[in-house]
Amino acid sequence: MGRQSKNNNQYLLLVSKDILVFKLDNLVKFPLAMMSLFVL
Repeated sequence: MGRQSKNNNQYLLLVSKDILVFKLDNLVKFPLAMMSLFVL
């Protein structure tokens, strides 16, 4: 039982980390895309 909940916690950590990385990635890409639009 305890082991199962630990696995779930690790999974949730991985998922939230993926979401964080995805958001950060978009935060970086969006301004870059806007800048490239203005440059072109």
